[in-house]
Amino acid sequence: MGTFRIILVLAVFLTLTANTYGSERIWSSSTKKDEFTNETRYTATGDAGDFFTYGGGKSFSRRIGVSFGIRCDVSSDGEKQFMLTFRVDEALDTPSSPADVFLKVDDNAPFEFSGRLFSNSYRSGYVPMRSSNREDIEKWVAQGIAGYKMSVRVQDERRSEIQNYPVLLTGFTKHTAETLHACNVSPRESSMRNSDRDRLKEIESQIQKLERERSKILSVE
Repeated sequence: MGTFRIILVLAVFLTLTANTYGSERIWSSSTKKDEFTNETRYTATGDAGDFFTYGGGKSFSRRIGVSFGIRCDVSSDGEKQFMLTFRVDEALDTPSSPADVFLKVDDNAPFEFSGRLFSNSYRSGYVPMRSSNREDIEKWVAQGIAGYKMSVRVQDERRSEIQNYPVLLTGFTKHTAETLHACNVSPRESSMRNSDRDRLKEIESQIQKLERERSKILSVE
């Protein structure tokens, strides 16, 4: 009987704890200023994980040590550097090695970015924003604001180590706003979803069919 009570108490505790780990806790943000260099670092990070049904409600199950986010470094003279950041739970490659990053928001087409591991890490890295990828990053931001869940794939250059994980986007807009503003990054109109493209093809096919039918009717007259 005593064992049953302990199990029951633990179950209730875990349910309450999981339920309090709500959507606001998935994404977090911070601003830090280095007192020696006067560099200001803005960050927003989303924990990997997903919701599951437990105890009659939804609870968030986090994948410890795995995340995706954005960062803006502003130097003392105003120079700005924006980047996407990632962290996986297993060694991907040696520090400073190239890494490929794929991001897919809901049913949108995936983005592919070229990144690199940090010089002091085997598991975490970044994708610096450049003129060549700025448009895609801004499209990704727009999709993130409107989306529900993002699928992340990070792999080494040889594709011998591949890590996949989901990041929910509830709280993305709130926690990324300051970092995006600090580096003057604005959401760009999101690219058309695959489902929308398919629907447009169906509509176009129906229009053509109706036009043929109309022509046939008019030809009889």
